[in-house]
Amino acid sequence: MNYKFNKKRFVYIITSGLVVGLMFVQLIDFFRFPECYLTCFKYQLQCDIEAGDKKAIEYYNETYIANGRELFEQTIKERF
Repeated sequence: MNYKFNKKRFVYIITSGLVVGLMFVQLIDFFRFPECYLTCFKYQLQCDIEAGDKKAIEYYNETYIANGRELFEQTIKERF
C-alpha cells in the first residue's frame, strides 16, 4: 500500500468531527431542557408556576431542580 499521509485532511476530519459532536450534544441538551433556550417556553412555565399549576411545578422540580439546573432566581420551594 502506497498511501501518503495528508496533514490538512486529517486536521479537517478531526475538526469536523469535533464540531458535529458538539452540535449533537447541544441538540440533546436542547431537547432535554427546552425552557433554557426558548424564552417563550420559559415565560409560559414561569406564569404557570406563579399561577399555582401543580403539573408545572412538578415538571420544573423533576426536570430542572433534580438535574441541578435553575431557570429562575428563586426555587419553587421558596415561593410556595
